[in-house]
Amino acid sequence: MNELITILSLFLLINTYGIHSIIIGRRDVNRPMYISTPLVLIPLLCGFVLPIIPWYIILEYNWILLFFINAILVYFIAPVISGIYLSLLTTKSLGKDMVFSLAAGLLTLLLAMFLDDYK
Repeated sequence: MNELITILSLFLLINTYGIHSIIIGRRDVNRPMYISTPLVLIPLLCGFVLPIIPWYIILEYNWILLFFINAILVYFIAPVISGIYLSLLTTKSLGKDMVFSLAAGLLTLLLAMFLDDYK
């Protein structure tokens, strides 16, 4: 059960970065306003840094190795995961979808860490 929650948190955190990349790739987004805020770093942290914790819970490898594996996987898999997520569970607002994915990913990550601690 803990592994399923950990994998779900991994996918939701990577999905946050994937939705962010879709927002950046759109033509109708106000790029200077969206990119100039410091909040633009949150999806980058969710895609490249936070998924290392679920990877470590599942695999228990070296952190640096997991970072490089995660960076490669996120670059190629994030658009696929976010495409599947948006086709199944969309609210028609990418900003709301990104915030929901971030919140659900963090909550499932905390739950997985809590359950892993009491194994």
